[in-house]
Amino acid sequence: MYSSIISDIRRAFHSNMLSKLVIVNVAAFLLIGLVWFIGMITHAQAIQSAYQEIVNQLGVTESFMQNLRKPWTYVSYMFMHSGIFHLGWNMILFVWFGRIIGDFLGDRRILPIYLMGGLSGVIFLMLVAAITNLAVLNNVLMIGASASVMAFAMAAATLSPDYSYRLLFFGDIRLKYIVLALMIIDVVYMSVGNNVAGHLSHFGGAIFGWAYIVLLRRGTDLTEPLQKFFKIITDKATNIEARGHSRIKKRVLQGEEYQAVNRSQQKSHDEHQLDFEERLDNILEKIKKKGYDNLEHEEKEFLNKASNKQD
Repeated sequence: MYSSIISDIRRAFHSNMLSKLVIVNVAAFLLIGLVWFIGMITHAQAIQSAYQEIVNQLGVTESFMQNLRKPWTYVSYMFMHSGIFHLGWNMILFVWFGRIIGDFLGDRRILPIYLMGGLSGVIFLMLVAAITNLAVLNNVLMIGASASVMAFAMAAATLSPDYSYRLLFFGDIRLKYIVLALMIIDVVYMSVGNNVAGHLSHFGGAIFGWAYIVLLRRGTDLTEPLQKFFKIITDKATNIEARGHSRIKKRVLQGEEYQAVNRSQQKSHDEHQLDFEERLDNILEKIKKKGYDNLEHEEKEFLNKASNKQD
């Protein structure tokens, strides 16, 4: 049974970036939670102190100077959660909205949006804390993927506001109203002083999600630098793995003949890519105006093939 579970996790981890991020979040929660659990049942002060130190070292604060001494916290905090319900709620929403972004924009944009949305949440919190100097924002320690999740939520709602989800007891609800409800919940919690810093970071993530789609429609992809960086890392890892399997590779085409064929293939690929992206942009614009359900069958098939191709 255990080998079957491990095999399922391994397959899920290699399926798409959405699954990878969920697995990483769950794994981080279990590993750090194990330290907390051992400290709780043994009442060992050293273990309890170790757990708190781990959280302190991985959580992010509202202070730029404190974060400057621990720059990794700008990323590490996105993979930390304070409890099972905190983790579960974030991962459910992440899968909901992440699938929409993955289907429409491709799997390669999932990780960059996750990281940039979470970073935007921290930056927004630090700006508000510096400008307002509110006591409730002093000496806070923030963990969780909520800002990243809100980036996906707002991006999905901006991309396709009339996309519908069927919710238990509520029926079909359009995406724009689901995200609006989440934003109202944030405002209500802040008004009663409940985790003000965390809910402020949600707005930072939401601002990024909205701005990302708006700029993407105008031809600017904010995640492109990170996409290129991760592609370089992936290509290097692939090359290392390939060399491990086979150190001797033969080229079928060499010299000028190889270069001529390569240039011809690249030119053909570039022309095809331009046509592909133009049609995809037209379909996405139609979804924005009329909703997914109003697409023709051929357009839905093209969108599905485009998603698979980008994944």
